[in-house]
Amino acid sequence: MIDQATDPNESQMVQPVYRAPADDSLLGAKDVVRSPAREVLRRFMHHRLAMTGLIVFLIIALMAIFAPVVTQYDPNQIDLRARGQSPSMEHWLGTDRTGRDIFTRTVYAGRVSLLVGVLAVLISVAIAIILGACAGFFGGKTDMIIMRFTDVMMTFPPVVIFVAVAAAAGPGLVNTILVIGLLFWMIPCRLVRAKVLSVRETEYITAAEAVGVPTRRIVALHAIPNVLDVIIVYVTLGIAQAILPQAGLIPGVVSSRRTSKLGQYAQRRAEYQHARI
Repeated sequence: MIDQATDPNESQMVQPVYRAPADDSLLGAKDVVRSPAREVLRRFMHHRLAMTGLIVFLIIALMAIFAPVVTQYDPNQIDLRARGQSPSMEHWLGTDRTGRDIFTRTVYAGRVSLLVGVLAVLISVAIAIILGACAGFFGGKTDMIIMRFTDVMMTFPPVVIFVAVAAAAGPGLVNTILVIGLLFWMIPCRLVRAKVLSVRETEYITAAEAVGVPTRRIVALHAIPNVLDVIIVYVTLGIAQAILPQAGLIPGVVSSRRTSKLGQYAQRRAEYQHARI
């Protein structure tokens, strides 16, 4: 028989195998695997300019939401004895030609503008996601029909539509939100379509189709979540874009003349400068 005795020094050459514990608490910060959402949140929290903009936006939004708490005056209360006053401790931004507190009307105007901007963008984004996802995923005649309809809608001037809707349905905040939301979905629709076209050719979409996953489920759970980056960027820019028509048009066209609007003060400032010249 072959002697299977081993060298006594051989056991000293064998190093013990160390098995890492399953507990993730011993892992370093660089070794922790984060989800895409947590990674985006972490990078956003460490971006100074982004956090500064978020704080400023929250301050403005909170002032607009809690306007009755921020100011004690009625935005439509007329006081002819206090008209044309300069800024003071009682009236922080002074009063206008009819004695209304300008700071109060500015805060209430911000409430209306934010409401119009947010709701109008939600309407336009909802339409853009539905039409853009269908055009990009299905392609063919569906893509052609949706894109040609989008091109036709982009040819209409928005101001003419605003005036026509105001003449037909009357001025009002609800009509303003609906009109702006229905007229600003074309650009995000094209963005969503372009993103879905690139996602459509990925391997996990092909694998989902191969195993028989329903098309509506693929679009809802795989295609649309991958266009959220485009949607988030558009929403940040689209809110300001939706506020401008409501604030810039003359009173009575898309909203009541009693409604305080930011565009009124810009227009009166321009008239005041023109009168001085």
